[in-house]
Amino acid sequence: MSLSSHQNEGFDTRLVEIEELYRQRKPELAAERVSTLKAEGAAFEGYALGLWRLLEARERFEAEDYKTSIRLSEEANRLLASSAYHKRVGLLLLLLYKNHSSLGEMKKAEEYAHEAYASFKRIGDREGMVDALNGLGKISFYRGDYAKAGEFVNDSIDLSKGDNVRLTRLIGNLGRIETLCGNWETAEKHLKTALALARELKEVKLSSSMAINHLSLGYLYMRQRLFTLATRELKSASLIISESSLRREEIIYLEYEGELAMEMGDIVRAKKLLTQALELGREIAPESTLISQITRRLAQVEFSLDNLDESLKSAQKALDLATRLGERAEIGLCQIAIAEVFAARGDFDLAVDYCQDGLDLLRKIGDPYDLARALLAVTAIYIKAKSVNHSRINKKFDEAFRLFNNLRLFYWSGEVRLRQGIFACENGRVSSGFRSLHESEKIFEKVAERTKIRAIQLFLQELSRQAVEYSLSPQNEYKLFGNYFNDQEYSELKSGDLIELLRLMGKRAGADRVLVYSYGQNGGDIITPLSYTPHQCKKFQQQFMDLLGEEFHREKPTLLFDTRRDPFINELLPSETGKVVASVLVAPLKLRGEITGYLYIDRMAANGNILPFGQGELNFTVGFADLIALKLAEHDRLVLEEDNRRLKAQILEEAAFPNIITQNKPMLEMLARVRQVVDSDISISIEGETGCGKDLLAKAIHYGSNRRDKRFISVNCAALPESLLESELFGHKKGAFTGADREKAGLFEEADGGTFFLDEIADMPMSIQAKVLRVLEEKEIVRLGDTHPIKVDVRILSATNKELKIEMEGGRFRQDLYYRLTALCFKIPPLRERKEDVPLLISHFAANRARFTPEALRAMINFDWPGNVRELENEIKKLILLAGDKGIIDLNLLSAKVIETRENEKAPDFNLDTAVAFNDQFSLYDYLAEYEKRFIIRALRDQGGVKKHAAASLNIPESTLRLKIKQYNIDLGSFGAIN
Repeated sequence: MSLSSHQNEGFDTRLVEIEELYRQRKPELAAERVSTLKAEGAAFEGYALGLWRLLEARERFEAEDYKTSIRLSEEANRLLASSAYHKRVGLLLLLLYKNHSSLGEMKKAEEYAHEAYASFKRIGDREGMVDALNGLGKISFYRGDYAKAGEFVNDSIDLSKGDNVRLTRLIGNLGRIETLCGNWETAEKHLKTALALARELKEVKLSSSMAINHLSLGYLYMRQRLFTLATRELKSASLIISESSLRREEIIYLEYEGELAMEMGDIVRAKKLLTQALELGREIAPESTLISQITRRLAQVEFSLDNLDESLKSAQKALDLATRLGERAEIGLCQIAIAEVFAARGDFDLAVDYCQDGLDLLRKIGDPYDLARALLAVTAIYIKAKSVNHSRINKKFDEAFRLFNNLRLFYWSGEVRLRQGIFACENGRVSSGFRSLHESEKIFEKVAERTKIRAIQLFLQELSRQAVEYSLSPQNEYKLFGNYFNDQEYSELKSGDLIELLRLMGKRAGADRVLVYSYGQNGGDIITPLSYTPHQCKKFQQQFMDLLGEEFHREKPTLLFDTRRDPFINELLPSETGKVVASVLVAPLKLRGEITGYLYIDRMAANGNILPFGQGELNFTVGFADLIALKLAEHDRLVLEEDNRRLKAQILEEAAFPNIITQNKPMLEMLARVRQVVDSDISISIEGETGCGKDLLAKAIHYGSNRRDKRFISVNCAALPESLLESELFGHKKGAFTGADREKAGLFEEADGGTFFLDEIADMPMSIQAKVLRVLEEKEIVRLGDTHPIKVDVRILSATNKELKIEMEGGRFRQDLYYRLTALCFKIPPLRERKEDVPLLISHFAANRARFTPEALRAMINFDWPGNVRELENEIKKLILLAGDKGIIDLNLLSAKVIETRENEKAPDFNLDTAVAFNDQFSLYDYLAEYEKRFIIRALRDQGGVKKHAAASLNIPESTLRLKIKQYNIDLGSFGAIN
């Protein structure tokens, strides 16, 4: 913007030289010359004085002494206004614009910028016009009219073709405008272009522009939450600012560093930086837009620190200054900041008013980022106010979501949906809330915000806890069953069976699957209207128990809103292809304070949909669980009764006399005598060796008698110590001895009306024998620690493997009790005395699971079985296992004790018995072969092993005898045989 020689005529050359230095952007050198002239006492008149005052004003502006610069500029304007030096007048007006702009006096600044533009336009000075347009653009920018600012800057760029220094500054300005318009890709491109141009030009006078462009890029990245890039750009700006001592740019740097710290959650550092920026700003421009912005940000910091008074004070100061400056964007943001403080204080009417004013202004300005952030703050205020309807709040959420999405700020999009979901859930709109939370979760997964995903999970856990607490409270309308009816009245409400009740419950709760896990009588049962295999039910039972105490609460209901990604829950039950468990409800079933099982219901979803149970379904489930618990108790009782009937029928069948397997005549005669006395109350004593079946005969007597519908109780007197035996038989009162913390009925009481079987009676202690005698004589018992007798009606059966008479004679058994117990005595013969029963017992125990070879069967029959039937049964069980899949038992599988006695057994004298039951394992040929072998062995033994004499005694040819000896593998050496 050089002046022509004509315009310099009549002026002191010293003034023209200083003017040229400013034109060349050498303000330091120019300032030195101005100072030199002042020191020399230079004096000027007329237009020269006007030029001198202009140069002095320029020197003061560069020194940031704006008020002195304005005074000098106004004096220069009076001196030059009537001159023909239009260019100098334009420069003077432009300087006035800059001074007033630096002081935040935008109205005056705008007037001088317009006048400067008109002055330059009159003389066709493009350079001056560009400077004026750029100034007007800055003013529009500060006022929030970004579209108008963009127009001014674009016009300036068109006029600056060829002037790269100006283009660099203008392109940077355009980048800052695009940032606030939300055109972030374009903004980044312009700012980087401006920086590249400045680096190519290597102009010292562009250092301020470069610093500002780095700061603007940092601010742009900060908005995008690209904190690493933002930090890098601010650092670059800091280096330039430090090298060039740029005071105004240093303030902006501190302001942006403070905002970055605030965005990253370091509030204390943010306060320190912003306070420092504010102090520096007050030194050079106390009434500027910088001060209003920094003060408003300090108000936000104080609010975050819960310093409400300081926050309101700062926000009000910022608002007053922004209003004086006409900075509409700051006015709107300050109003939102003030609204937040009022809402925190509970003054919601004022808060809502400020919100509305702030939003109206921000919408007119058009910065989508500030508007979206403000909308998010306003929704929080409206939610606290509780006077704003939900529809209005959701509209604000949706508007913010759209703005953030358009800016591609997905972090904030997710934050909007998170807050919207929480708001909906807390107000009972769980389905809507979960849709928002689900959308939020997907967004945060996309941007890898794990902390936010965890926040969603924690909210769901807390929401579940609150829902459970509410469902257990009196406010749960479905708890009326338990609140208004006692157990008996409540039980009368039942109709239909448990399965029908579960169907009704599932339909009412909107569940796909419903089942009851009952502790039951067999360690756990699954009851459900659905069809699951026993294996699937068992798997559910095992995995459900693993989850108890982990994902499912043991004592309280459990509400899991979102289980789509939970592998443990999705493995509990088989599901349809493509469907997962979306939500789960589990409620403990309690009866009289004790947990009897759990109610489990779930919802299935396809295509990743979220279908959570809500508060209503939880309330209904918890209330309905009381009724199901009663129904479950009834179900368990019916199952138990059915089991009892089945078991009784099974025991009656097994213990019936026809099921006592024997063909031994003495045994059959004894059983016939027993049948005659089964209905009598007389005591019966059963004698016999261990394992011969005394307990089986005792059960047969009970279940064949008229007492069969009452209890049969068996006690082994040798298995319990004396102190415990007495307590078990007769019971005890509470406190009767250490550890007796409750009253206990004895077994005699429990057997009232039935049969009491005292096994191994010979081993009963003498002290207890007297009490048993009293039961027999007086039909009454006295509990341990008690003095009052209790009448009992029991029939006593006893058994022993000892000679009870010998025990009595030896003083080890009471005589009086002996005669009372042995009114009738039956003795079961040992198995060695009834060998004919062995084939029958083998057939019974083998039960078609194995087949004995004739040799093995003969060895089994020959053995004496000292352990009697019990030993025989155990041997057969072992042999069946050893036989494996073939099911054939030969001599090789038999125990050594059985094989060793096989050939040495002396054949007993006996008469042939035709009462034999033949079967697949034991035919007539086997039976006759056994007797034939025994006759041959006896004949050989009698004749000293001489085959000829033995054949003669048997009246068979000797050749036949030799054949039979070979057939039956008879060892002649044991008879002293000679060939």
